Amino acid sequence: MNTSYKAKKSVISESNYNNYFDKCFQSSSHPKLFIDPDFYIVKANEAFSSIFNINESSYKDLQFFELNFNNKSDIEYRLNELKNNNNSEIDFTTSFQNKNDKKIYVNIKILGFYKNTDFMGAIIFIDQVSNFTVNENMLSAIASCMSLVDNESIFDTFVSTIASLAGIPFVGIGELHKKDNAITLKSFWANDDFLKNVIYPLENSPCIEVMETKGMVYYEKGIQEKYCTNQTLADWNIDSFLGIGLKDANNNVIGHIIFMDVKPFENIELLKSIIMLYQERIARKLEADIRERTGLKNELQLSHLFEHCPVGMVIDDEDNTIIANPKFCKMLGYTYDELRKLKSTDITHPDDLKRHIRENKKLVDKQLDVLEIEKRYVHKSGATIWANVSVAPLYSKNGTKKNTIVIVNDITERKKAAETLMHNQAFQKAIINAIPDLKFRVNKHGEFIDYYYSASATKNIMFSSPISLLGKNISEILPNEVANKALHLIKKAIDTKLVQQLEHDIKNVEGEIQYFEARINMISNNEVLIVVRNISEAKIAQQNIKNTVQELDTKNKQLQKYIDSNLQLENFAHIASHDLKEPLRTIGNFSQILAKRLGNDLDGANKEYLEFILSGVKNMNRLVDDLLTYSSVNNNKDQVEEVDLNDTTYLVLNIMDGSINENNAVVHFDNLPTIMANKTKMKQLFQNLISNAVKYRKKEIDPIVNISAIENEDCWEFAVSDNGIGVQEEFHDKIFQLFKKLHNKSEYEGTGIGLALCKKIVEQYNGEIWVKSEYGKGTTFYFTMCKDLVKGHL
Repeated sequence: MNTSYKAKKSVISESNYNNYFDKCFQSSSHPKLFIDPDFYIVKANEAFSSIFNINESSYKDLQFFELNFNNKSDIEYRLNELKNNNNSEIDFTTSFQNKNDKKIYVNIKILGFYKNTDFMGAIIFIDQVSNFTVNENMLSAIASCMSLVDNESIFDTFVSTIASLAGIPFVGIGELHKKDNAITLKSFWANDDFLKNVIYPLENSPCIEVMETKGMVYYEKGIQEKYCTNQTLADWNIDSFLGIGLKDANNNVIGHIIFMDVKPFENIELLKSIIMLYQERIARKLEADIRERTGLKNELQLSHLFEHCPVGMVIDDEDNTIIANPKFCKMLGYTYDELRKLKSTDITHPDDLKRHIRENKKLVDKQLDVLEIEKRYVHKSGATIWANVSVAPLYSKNGTKKNTIVIVNDITERKKAAETLMHNQAFQKAIINAIPDLKFRVNKHGEFIDYYYSASATKNIMFSSPISLLGKNISEILPNEVANKALHLIKKAIDTKLVQQLEHDIKNVEGEIQYFEARINMISNNEVLIVVRNISEAKIAQQNIKNTVQELDTKNKQLQKYIDSNLQLENFAHIASHDLKEPLRTIGNFSQILAKRLGNDLDGANKEYLEFILSGVKNMNRLVDDLLTYSSVNNNKDQVEEVDLNDTTYLVLNIMDGSINENNAVVHFDNLPTIMANKTKMKQLFQNLISNAVKYRKKEIDPIVNISAIENEDCWEFAVSDNGIGVQEEFHDKIFQLFKKLHNKSEYEGTGIGLALCKKIVEQYNGEIWVKSEYGKGTTFYFTMCKDLVKGHL
């Protein structure tokens, strides 16, 4: 009687999942879209198509930053940061022109997807900024003022307008002089007045960060604490700072825009948007001023520059004919005459051609004064050439477009180097983040220079705030003994260029004793890297292991004594059983002789006494036989072979045929497995369990026995169940003990060894045996047999 149950798993099909996702994606009232690893739009919902006034056939060939945004270069830069630096999320505010040519401000959130470290694309969420009314008015006012001025007063207009509308007391535009490492203020609004052409050094100034990062630098407060020796900041009581670098067509920093205030900025996101929106226009004006001042005024100078310029220069005339300088010809592998026969579209990479045409149209339509773009050219050999391209139209005196000048800077090697650098930086970052410890840069004198704190850094580190250690000496924070040893090892690490190790116990900030390990490795002749690891858990574990080993050693000795005692007990049982056989046989034989000779002469009482003797001998013989069987179970030389438990069960039932018929019992079994075991022991095991099931029956009900097996990963689990009298719960563990009987001999015969024998056999096969029973309702014995036995000896 076998019944098998198979769990059913309910799953949602992939198509249903996609339908569900598409429904949520398309029904959203907020614009959502997916972009691929090259930033091309793959999929967008209806809300996106509506707000940007574009359909699917149009946006499929667009990169995200090519939409009608007012700061495309910034969005492209942010996307590249997301892609190259494994930033999982970016969030910023920007604006675009809608179908009614109205400027709309939106908040954009981009979530990147990565496989290992490879950028696989992103999902973009767009929310229209509803609380931008005041900011929009401010931006519109700034834009209006900027549109009314000529190039000569653009700097003054910008700084004074920002100062007035945003309420910022200090706004400035500066030009960088690399040779002198100084800034000239082209226009600076300070306390309701202009300062112009003032020169100040970059040293000890927050502006040096702007120059070095080439990006945006923002201090919400505390700028004086960072640059405490800058007297100008102190005189003006400056507390907050916002600055951004101005770059020329070759991506070189040529100046900055800075905002400063005596208190934290209000509407900082608006200020960031302003500084980024006007960064490019101010940069172009500053670049034009620099060029004009350096003497590029007349055609002779321009011609000389054209011929000898270290970057490629191209002039597209009205017929779209290419006039190229020697550098550009060499860059693409063509002669001057070969290029004269080509058009710019012929040498542009096919994947950039649509964007090239579209962006050039904006110049023609005067939407842009100067076009700056990163694009690919096709070398004569077919190779790809990456370039930074600046395109500017040249107009005649009457304002008619005459031709276009293109400055081309080959960045192919830089692209390759950037990819290599990005890979190296990612690799180094991965290594640092993978080390779950606190890392310090320390100079040879023991002063903390910097620290690196991974997200998975050691818990309960002794330092409450690593940043608070910067500028301090090791001797200021560690006990003298530890500090002196650390300083000695720092010197040794630098002298020998070998890693030094220090281990010591120190009280942490909570006063607890903690164990730390410091590894000191040389960076240069002046610096080392110290990796600090909290090894308290390891120390505690080491002590626990030591204690456990000692405890196991003690228990092992006790176990050995137990084994010796148990072996002696088994030997005693074996010998005693054999020695008891002979006197029992003598008593039995003589008792039978007496019964035969004196049977007719004995009175009722003496006959009863003689029957007691014969019955006792019989019971004692059975007990001795059971003891011999029990003591022989541990025989390690038992043969292990394939045993078909169906055949074994049939054999047992034939042996028990008389008992089964007498009790009118029924035994069900089917599909029992073939296992590696000893045939004799399997017969003993099944015979004892079936015999118990038949013996402990209910008087009014015929016994029914069910035998089944379930296959698990490493064992077979068997069940022998009956409909008998059951076992009370308090005896479930005791019935497997030797000589443990729950009933009188007058009720049920037996010596109480059967289940103890079963337990011993099962445990020889690394199995377990247990019982589940409800008194009066039947019993089920469960046992497991290990699968990993092989043919041979047990």
